[in-house]
Amino acid sequence: MLFDLFINDILENIKGINIPTINKKIKGLLFADDAVVFADSPSELQIAFERVSEWAEKWEMQVNASKCGVIGIGQSTKMIFMMQNGIVPQVKEYKYLGVMFNDKWNHVSAIKNNAEAASRAISGMYYFLENNKTPIAIRATLIRSVIIPIATYGGEIFGMSQSRINKLQKIVDLASRLIIGAGKAVALTRLREELKIKNSQRKSFSLKRKSIF
Repeated sequence: MLFDLFINDILENIKGINIPTINKKIKGLLFADDAVVFADSPSELQIAFERVSEWAEKWEMQVNASKCGVIGIGQSTKMIFMMQNGIVPQVKEYKYLGVMFNDKWNHVSAIKNNAEAASRAISGMYYFLENNKTPIAIRATLIRSVIIPIATYGGEIFGMSQSRINKLQKIVDLASRLIIGAGKAVALTRLREELKIKNSQRKSFSLKRKSIF
C-alpha cells in the first residue's frame, strides 16, 4: 500500500491522449509497480519519458529502461527514446499484467500467448490427467481450476468471438480427451457436459460482459 501511494503521482505532469466517448485525457495506467504511459506522437512520448525521469530523480529512484518497451500502434518511427539516460527499446509485442499486446492492436498475440501457456500447463500435468487411478472428477476439476483460467486469461479483451477462442478451446479439449483416453472422434459437446467443463467461449464471453457492464 505504501509503495502504491508512493508512485501515485508519477503520471501527474504527463499530457496523455484523448479517448473517444470519454471527455477527458487518459495519461496512462497504474497497477502496483507497473505503469503505462500514453502519447499521441513519438515526440509527445519522449516528453512523457522526460517527466517520468524527473519524477524518478526527485524520489531517488532508478527506472530500468531496458525492461520497458515502446509500442507504436499503427505506426513506426526511427526515433530513439530515452529515459534516465537509458534507451527504451521499440518492440512489436509487450506483455502487460500477463496479457500480450502487439503493434497491430489485434488479439493475435494474446491468443497465441495463452495457447502456449495452456499447452505448457497440460504438458506439466500430462501424466496426472491420463492417470486412471485418480478419479475423473478430480482430474476434471484441475482443468476447470487451472487450465481454463490460463487459456481464457484476459478474456475481458478478446472475448465474444468464437473464431478467436477456437484455438484455445482445442487445447482445453485436448486435456479433456486425456482424462478419458479418447481420440479426436469423441463428441466434444457431450464430453464437456459429462465433465462439467465450461466452453472456453462462454467463459471468455462472461469475462467480457463483466468488463462492459
